Amino acid sequence: MTFLEPYMPNSKLHCADLSRCSPSHQQPVAEPIRLAILAYPSAQKSAVYGLVDLLDTADRLYQQEYRSTARFSVEVMTDIAAALHAEKGQPGNYSAVILPPSLDGCATACGPQYSDGLIRLHQQGVVLCSVCAGAFMLASSGLLEGRPATTHWALVERFRSEYPGVKLDVDKLIIDDGDIITAGGLIWALIWLIVIWVPVPCWQLLAFCW
Repeated sequence: MTFLEPYMPNSKLHCADLSRCSPSHQQPVAEPIRLAILAYPSAQKSAVYGLVDLLDTADRLYQQEYRSTARFSVEVMTDIAAALHAEKGQPGNYSAVILPPSLDGCATACGPQYSDGLIRLHQQGVVLCSVCAGAFMLASSGLLEGRPATTHWALVERFRSEYPGVKLDVDKLIIDDGDIITAGGLIWALIWLIVIWVPVPCWQLLAFCW
């Protein structure tokens, strides 16, 4: 596989609403969903552009399956401030923003502009998704306080120490809490995003990972 995740025998997939993942709820849409991957200073570039490549592949499979236009567009966002001022239909107006893993294992040392930016995006109705250490950035903004979340198993002790108010559960690889989605690993995050947004069998996409 392109990305290796540790084997966790007790891990479970958790979803707030499985009904939206059934084929009957996955119909082609006229307007593409706009996704952004936040390339914050310590973000792991291989994860950022790996997500771009695989999500683009999923979208091509969708277009082939339905002979349709794009299901979504994927952009790498480096300026979070620009996204806050974007009008509907303009560059920067996103349906969801994904926070990838961090090279230093923790994504908190990015300055208050990122925390403030995430809070404002959330207030605007943008779905926020974290992968692995990206959960630290969400937690530092206060958006995870009192809410369920997961992160990479190797970061559990540090996360619980810094953010005791978060209901951390690393036995779940994915926690979909509606407006906030957290994932313990990159591949699980990718699969879940595709299950939600791209109505093509996941095995077709995963064939590109081997």
